Amino acid sequence: MIVMNMWLSMLTTTGLGAIIGGFTNHLAIKMLFRPHRPIYIGKFQVPFTPGLIPKRRDELAVQLGKMVVEHLLTPEGIGKKLTNEEFQKGLIQWTQVEVDKVITNEQSLRQMLEKWNLVHVEKEATEKIEHVITEKIEAFLAEYYTYTWEQALPHSVHEKIENTIPNVSGFILERGIRFFESEEGKARLSKMIDDFFASRGTLLNLVGMFLGNVSVVDRVQPEVIKFLGQDGTKQLLTDVLQKEWEKLKGRDVKEVETFVEKEMIVNSILSAVKVEETVSKFLNQSVQQVCEPVRETIIEKVVPSAVTKGLKWGTENVASILNNLHLAEIVQQEVSTFSTERLEDLVLSITKNELKMITYLGALLGGMIGLLQGLLLLFLR
Repeated sequence: MIVMNMWLSMLTTTGLGAIIGGFTNHLAIKMLFRPHRPIYIGKFQVPFTPGLIPKRRDELAVQLGKMVVEHLLTPEGIGKKLTNEEFQKGLIQWTQVEVDKVITNEQSLRQMLEKWNLVHVEKEATEKIEHVITEKIEAFLAEYYTYTWEQALPHSVHEKIENTIPNVSGFILERGIRFFESEEGKARLSKMIDDFFASRGTLLNLVGMFLGNVSVVDRVQPEVIKFLGQDGTKQLLTDVLQKEWEKLKGRDVKEVETFVEKEMIVNSILSAVKVEETVSKFLNQSVQQVCEPVRETIIEKVVPSAVTKGLKWGTENVASILNNLHLAEIVQQEVSTFSTERLEDLVLSITKNELKMITYLGALLGGMIGLLQGLLLLFLR
């Protein structure tokens, strides 16, 4: 009976110690989060309310922000990652795949831009191109209007025109000969003779009547053709054209504006270029059609070069980037917006098993202390 009482006493102290130890640790863990708000009895606040984490949530947010910036996302760590060859290689490959998806898209450029909410690109591009062309033309005319034709035209053009003048003379005379050899030319010559005699009074009319109109034309026509076919005539016409060309070279380019206004020149060029039609055709092409000629260059050269330069720039400016991002403030603001329940769930999801082990450890230590108490009481008896 005495032995049973001894064992019962030891089991009792051990059990009570385990219960007290486990419950104490469990309560301490719960008091980290609970209660969420302070509890009052009358005007007096109950001690240890609210729990530790709800009470220190703002300080926790600040410390988490500092920890992220000072120990996790540091310029050195990010810079080391950006300069890692494997990381760079993987990023280049990923970028090449994504860019290739874009430039092989069969959608039209118009559809692609509309997807990005760029619905007025055609109008804006047309206006911009026309504006640039207009500015260039006006600047060109403003400069060249201060020149003479001799200054404005290149030396090669001068030579070409001067070399072409004899050919032009020959062409004009050849056309003249063909014309006067034709029935139309003969009729025109006959009319000219009639008009000539009609304007010379009675005497010449009598001569005309005596000779007869047809015989005069028949006599004049061969002489006109013969005159036009002579080398001297060609040289004469060449000299005349050459003199006119020399006069033209000394005249100001601005004189053109007397016959053709600047606005008319600009509008004529814009009409010939057909900017709106060209832009519309370009936007109606598929992305693949536009990019196909340069696809290989983009994938194999442009993308790797752009990624490498971007990473280099990022590495050199990572400290400034992180500083401008204000990561500590972002973390602090995000944690501050967490409800106490969410913060509790977040911590427990990470430390749940460890906190259970602390509870069990409290029970184990409490049980061992209870066992020692039982043995001590037994010894004292």
